[in-house]
Amino acid sequence: MPDLSPFGWEGLLDITQKPFSLRVKDPKSKEGAVLFDTMGLPLGFAEYFTRFGLNMQTDKVTPGIWGLGEQFGTDIFVKDGIYTQWDADRADPVATGQLPGANAYGTHPFWMYKSKGNFVGMFYNNVNAMDHVLKSGADGAKSLVTTTTGGRIDLLVFIDVDPNSVIRKYHNTIGTPVVIPRWALGWHQCRWGIKSTAEL
Repeated sequence: MPDLSPFGWEGLLDITQKPFSLRVKDPKSKEGAVLFDTMGLPLGFAEYFTRFGLNMQTDKVTPGIWGLGEQFGTDIFVKDGIYTQWDADRADPVATGQLPGANAYGTHPFWMYKSKGNFVGMFYNNVNAMDHVLKSGADGAKSLVTTTTGGRIDLLVFIDVDPNSVIRKYHNTIGTPVVIPRWALGWHQCRWGIKSTAEL
């Protein structure tokens, strides 16, 4: 077992050798509530293939996950299904949870959920094409299995008491959006839906 004390994680990570699995506990919980684990889900990687799964213990009041950016849906929570993240520049990126996936201009593999005590944000730092398969368990937990066409499993976890603090930690890691001057905005015309110059 690695020494996790320099990172403040001692006692928060349980590793099972056979079959291999991880269990991460909430550092802010006195009862040792589990934030997520990998039990019973795939974990594998090769040169052009990476797959891992997470069981997320969601709160009963907010039983879902938010995120998997650059996709549009009709619900505040991401519904069970398959969600593809691959920069396809589609004009109508409405995510239905069915294949083929629909996404817009970028890939932002970040999702957030409310555990029994805190909000948890996860950022999968990988730029390869990926599919996320989201399923609900009988106990209200969510499982998310992510398959990519390569790269490593670089999963960053952000934990705090409210969603704004989680997003702030996420932005402190990836950077904040650039605020451009008003004069640089100008007039922009998107070509989607325009069949000829006469329609302009």
